[in-house]
Amino acid sequence: MASPVVVAQVNPLVGDFWKQIETRFSPYITHNDLPPEDIATDIKGALVEPQQQLDEVKRTIEVLNLTLQALERQRDDLQDRISSYTPIFSPIRRLPDDMLEEIFFHCLPQHRNPIPMISDCPLMLTFVCRKWRDVALSAPRLWSKLHISFEHEPRYISQTEYNDWPLRVVGLQQWIQRSGSLPLSLSLYCCDSVFGEMFEPSFAREVMLVIKQNAHRCASLEMRLSQDMFNMMHTIIDIQPEVFPQLKSIRHSPSYGSTTSAEMALTLFSHWLSLPTLQEIHLAMYSAPPHLANTSSLLRWPATLTRLSFHMGSNRPILLNILRQCRMLEECALVVDSFDAADFDDLSEPSCIEKVTLPYLRRLSIDGEQDGPDSICAQLDAPALTHFLFFPPHYGIRYESENPDPDHVPRPTYSPLLTFLSGCRFLETLTLNSARIIGADFYAILESVPSVTTLILDHRLSGFLRSSFVSSARPEWCNFDYNLYPLLNQEFKSKYLNNSIPLDKPLLPNLKSFTLFCCLQHSDTHMFHDLIIAFCNSRIHAHHPTKADDDSESTSTLVGVSDNANHPPTASLEYIKITLDGLIDANTADPDLELIEVDIEADIAKHVETIGKKVGKDVHLDVAYPWIDVPQSIPTKLGPISLKEGLDQTTDYTWPYVD
Repeated sequence: MASPVVVAQVNPLVGDFWKQIETRFSPYITHNDLPPEDIATDIKGALVEPQQQLDEVKRTIEVLNLTLQALERQRDDLQDRISSYTPIFSPIRRLPDDMLEEIFFHCLPQHRNPIPMISDCPLMLTFVCRKWRDVALSAPRLWSKLHISFEHEPRYISQTEYNDWPLRVVGLQQWIQRSGSLPLSLSLYCCDSVFGEMFEPSFAREVMLVIKQNAHRCASLEMRLSQDMFNMMHTIIDIQPEVFPQLKSIRHSPSYGSTTSAEMALTLFSHWLSLPTLQEIHLAMYSAPPHLANTSSLLRWPATLTRLSFHMGSNRPILLNILRQCRMLEECALVVDSFDAADFDDLSEPSCIEKVTLPYLRRLSIDGEQDGPDSICAQLDAPALTHFLFFPPHYGIRYESENPDPDHVPRPTYSPLLTFLSGCRFLETLTLNSARIIGADFYAILESVPSVTTLILDHRLSGFLRSSFVSSARPEWCNFDYNLYPLLNQEFKSKYLNNSIPLDKPLLPNLKSFTLFCCLQHSDTHMFHDLIIAFCNSRIHAHHPTKADDDSESTSTLVGVSDNANHPPTASLEYIKITLDGLIDANTADPDLELIEVDIEADIAKHVETIGKKVGKDVHLDVAYPWIDVPQSIPTKLGPISLKEGLDQTTDYTWPYVD
């Protein structure tokens, strides 16, 4: 080992020398007078030797700097050489192939099928190294899902892509071959062309032939196809049980340009309903005329369905007929057309229809429904229901704008909705758009479901008609004076008479999880924040020991503290998620608006700590203000590639609906 470089020490002048200098010349430092000529000469002579030592020190520093730079270069060179060999000992190199394959599997997109692009897994994994490529190509489950897009608009198509479609077909064939014999999940996307023609029909036909050859392996199929593409698919592929013996899930969102083409799309889709293996169907037609739901072929639904999402407004008898055929449903989402009476005079009245019982239904969403004698709830029985989502129409259940005091409207003698809810003995989660429900109805709904442990008040876009980017959508405006006040302050409050009526008992005594997506007027913001804080704090309780306090194995119960001694105790909140309209930026806000100063999260967290609990352990607390008052454009994350592949610009989803 080489010995370190020894640098000669330069000893500065110390001791008596500088004492003599200071004794003789320090008086001349304290003023600006010119010293005598002889004194100036003596000072110059005395500083000759110190100056020489200073120059020698500088030269030594330069030598040391050069030596240090040489050593640093030597260090970097050695470090680079050593680093080139350290990956040999990386833990990931010691992973067996089966474990590496498992990691690769979890790299795949979970919310959509993979896209055959080198920027998306699993294709991206094959470009890392030879071993990764071999492992990825030999793992069939990495290639059992595939998203295929048929570009329509030439502005997204390069000349190279236009000419190389045969290579794309070969690539798709290789992709599917790598999946071995596993069931396939395919998603197909082709939007309507603004020019009316597909850019390359030969490519589309070849892809359909590839799908036909592997139809016996298809387990899941998502179709967002234009009219011409859907027609071509049905021309090439015969939709029969023997052709699709494993198909369990279908998502279908037809694209059409007229009522006639929409009706044709639904007629073609009815062929898929003949497959006896289907367990999931999700049908979305945003702008379909309501009468199209009366297509007789659409009423023959397979009895094997366990999940159903109907993303198009339909009349109640049609929906009930569908539910009657699907007794095995476990999850269901329906959209009710509130203006359907005149279009379905030939159908039986709801009161004459046999009541539908769904014994296995656990999750039900109804969008656009009202609480009336003709409602779906009046004809439905779901004894095993655990999660109910209810999104009334925009005008509320019974609210009219000319009503002088909607928060004191008496409820009718019979309420199908409350009767339905009272029969759901196992209901645990309730999701409502309370912005559309008046106080009396809101109170009655919550009072009828004391078993609920999770309450979600979602004021964003209406239920299951909303798209997958709903998380970034701003909620509807909500006046809590006549809909949220009974829950937040445990009393009715009249907006016009300025009086309040205390409730006899707390609503939702078993509530442990509270989620709110809400948007308020700025004049109400401070009051609402105070009510939110007071409500949450009143529902978060300290641990209280049981009577078996002396037993070492005794557990603790959560006992609530009520302002009213006659009120029974309530459960303690364990999960709180509050998402409100955004905080106003002081630089851009209207000077007449008062800025928000209340910190909901800090106040609730302080209460949690005061009672001896911990945020993140005993109570999950999430308060956010994602929406802002000054409109800003949402940045495009994915660019033209996502448009070409049919991906949502903000969420990277291929299926733009919430099932």
